[in-house]
Amino acid sequence: MHLRRWLLLVLLVGSAPPLLAAQPTAEHCLTIKISDFPGEAADWTYNHIVIEIANDGFAAIKEFKMTIATGFFDGPIPLKDERSRTKAPEGGSFTLLDPDFDHGGGTRAKTIHCEFDGFDPGERFRFDVDLDKAGSASYADARRMLFNNGAAANAAVFARFADGAVIEATLPDGELLPIYVFSFPLHSCLPPAKDL
Repeated sequence: MHLRRWLLLVLLVGSAPPLLAAQPTAEHCLTIKISDFPGEAADWTYNHIVIEIANDGFAAIKEFKMTIATGFFDGPIPLKDERSRTKAPEGGSFTLLDPDFDHGGGTRAKTIHCEFDGFDPGERFRFDVDLDKAGSASYADARRMLFNNGAAANAAVFARFADGAVIEATLPDGELLPIYVFSFPLHSCLPPAKDL
């Protein structure tokens, strides 16, 4: 009798569904601003851009990814370089997992991948990044690599919050503009953090 109960318990535990990521609510919101690199031609032909992420919700952001289908991300300008636009969240720190900080060399990647400690509500994280058509330096309009790709997929965004909630979204097509601001999820965002 005890053996049968133990086997039934094993079967029930073994067949339990996997834990799913918590669904985002009004407490989970981020705004992404994408702009051309300051001091360049201001026509997006240099393909070096600045991406700023604002935590507009009530839960800390622990992880962020942006993946592109066309081209590669080249790493940010090293932090010690005066041209660097990368800035950690005001009260926290970040680790860049992909690509590396060897701008113009090193590894290129299909995904920007950052992890955070202390990226709290109301704070922002900013970094500069280069987009290349192939595995080597090649100038292109970043607005036609992140979105407006024709048959290719637009850039995909992933954010994981401290309580396990996840936002996954795809950047939409749009006009060719000097600055883009996207808020996710679209239905529950609070006003963006100041100075975005």
